[in-house]
Amino acid sequence: MTNEHLDIEENLEATYESYSELPENILRKLEWFQDQKIGVIFHWGIYTNASIVESWQLSERR
Repeated sequence: MTNEHLDIEENLEATYESYSELPENILRKLEWFQDQKIGVIFHWGIYTNASIVESWQLSERR
């Protein structure tokens, strides 16, 4: 592995804010949405036209 992606490895741990302080109606809507199991990912860059994999974390290719 080259050193160019070490910053990604160093920052693997994500931080987040707790949503426990939100109003009950918002929490119900969030719970409903999470239970729907819907997911869409759009990733596009100019390099995608050349079929180049560039720091796309869901890809196994390097």
